[in-house]
Amino acid sequence: MQGPDTYYGLDAWRWWLSEAPSDMRKTRRSADEVADTDACDVRSFRALIKLVAFLNVMNKSDILLFRGQGCDLPLLPSLMREKWTVPGTSISVPLDGERVLYFEELSQVCRRVAPLLVGLLPRHEGSARRRRRTERAAP
Repeated sequence: MQGPDTYYGLDAWRWWLSEAPSDMRKTRRSADEVADTDACDVRSFRALIKLVAFLNVMNKSDILLFRGQGCDLPLLPSLMREKWTVPGTSISVPLDGERVLYFEELSQVCRRVAPLLVGLLPRHEGSARRRRRTERAAP
């Protein structure tokens, strides 16, 4: 199933993990099918981040909503919080004073990391084709 009201879900994630195919369109499902999918048991924070990152990349035009959260928390990206805790440690870094600097540095990091990931991410080929089409169409 394909179309504007179809989404990549856990079937796509499982197929990506097992085979990493270059074309995953056949795993798109309707919103009802995705909503009816059984919950996914994630056993580590690292596994959760990988799954969420995949779904976010594959459904980039949509906002992800999660079931099973024990309480409501403010929806803030890390850079908007007062402090950031270094993963795996008890060290925290205050963010409120240098937020603009962090955003400026983030764009430099993205420019350096993006070339390292070429060909290693789902949907990369489609993004490259769109970019080439846009570059050719530019005046």
